[in-house]
Amino acid sequence: MLTTGISGLCLLRIDSLSPEIVTLDRNATTATTATNKTPTSLRIGDQNETPVSLQPKDQYKTPTSLQIEDQNTTSTSLQIEDQDKTQILDQDKTSANLRIGDQDNTPHQKRQVDQKRFAYFFYVTSNTYACAAIQFIHHLVNDLQMNSSRIDVVVMHTIHANAPLLHKLQDRYHVRTILVDSVKADATEPTWRESLTKLRAFQDWGYDRVVFFDADAVPMANLDHLFDLPPATLYAPTAYWLEQPFFASTLLVIEPSDEIFNDMIRWARERGPAAGFDMDILNTYFANSVRYLPGVYTVLNSDFRRAPTEKSTLFDTTAELKEKTRLVHFSCKPDGSYGKPWNWPSHDLSLLDGARFDPLFRQLFVEYWHGEQELCAS
Repeated sequence: MLTTGISGLCLLRIDSLSPEIVTLDRNATTATTATNKTPTSLRIGDQNETPVSLQPKDQYKTPTSLQIEDQNTTSTSLQIEDQDKTQILDQDKTSANLRIGDQDNTPHQKRQVDQKRFAYFFYVTSNTYACAAIQFIHHLVNDLQMNSSRIDVVVMHTIHANAPLLHKLQDRYHVRTILVDSVKADATEPTWRESLTKLRAFQDWGYDRVVFFDADAVPMANLDHLFDLPPATLYAPTAYWLEQPFFASTLLVIEPSDEIFNDMIRWARERGPAAGFDMDILNTYFANSVRYLPGVYTVLNSDFRRAPTEKSTLFDTTAELKEKTRLVHFSCKPDGSYGKPWNWPSHDLSLLDGARFDPLFRQLFVEYWHGEQELCAS
C-alpha cells in the first residue's frame, strides 16, 4: 500500500490573478509562469511502469464492477453502499436533482437540454461536507466569477446530506445535485472512509470534461482555464510534499468514462486493502497516463504555518507561495495536527503565535467559521 502522508493545508485569498498555468519540474524548487499560453511542460506519468489501463477484451462488456455480491464474505477495502437499486430518474427540473443507484444498466447518462459541456464536480457524504461545498461554490460563483454560461456546477451526494443544505446549493447557486451510493474503504477516520466516492466523478454524467474538487478546500483564483487544457484522461497537481512521482487528488481534471470508472473499481476491489485510499488508487491506476499540473494547484496549509519571509517548499518565500497558490486544502488544525476547521470546536485561536505564522493562517480559519454561520446555518 502506498503512503500518502499529509501535512496541514490552509486557505488563501488572492484577488485579481490572471488565468495562467505555472509549470513546475518535479525536482525544481521554483516555478516558471506562462501567462495565457498553452501549457508546454506538463509532465506525463512514468512510462516505464506496467500499464493498468483497460484491456481490449474489457472495453465493450457491460460494466459489472458496481454489483454487490455476498456482503457476508470476506470484505475488501472497497464497498458500494447498498441502497435501493433505483434507476436514474429525471426529477422536477426546478430541483435539477438526479438519483443514481446501480450503474450497470445505465452506462451512459443523457445530456439534459440545458446541460453544458463542462462542469465543476464535488461530492459530499455528510452535512459537514455539504457546508464545505457551499462555501467553496460561493467562492467560485461570487468571488471568482466563474463562467456560469459555459460551466455547470454538480454535487454528488449520499443520503447522509440533508435536504435543506442541498436546497441551498440548488436555489442559491443553481447547482445540479446527484444522489449516489457511497464507495467506502476500510478506515476509521470518516474523512478517508468515504473518500472513494470521489471516484464517481470519472463516470459519464454527460459532460465532456469535469474539474473535480474536494469540498474541504478553497479556490484562490479563477480556474475556468483548466477546461481548455489539451485532451487527456486525467490532469492532477504534483503532491510536492511526497516522494515523486506522485500527484494529489484534491483537484482532478477528468475526461469522464464509464469504462474507466468500472475498470478502476474492479481493479481496486481485486487488490483489497492493498489498493489503499483514493490518492493511492489513482496514482497507481493512472501511473502511465496522468499529466501533472504544478503543485500550486494544491498547496498544503502547513506551508503557511511560518512567517511570510521564511523559505517555502516551492518558492523562495512563503509570501511568494501565497501569491502563486491556486488552491489550498484544509488538513491541519491550528495546532498543526491533522484535522479540519470543524475539528476545532472552540473556535479559539488565541494560542496561535501571530508573530510566527502568516496572518492568513489565522484569517482563513475565521473565514471558514464565519461561512458556517452566514452561508450554511442561515
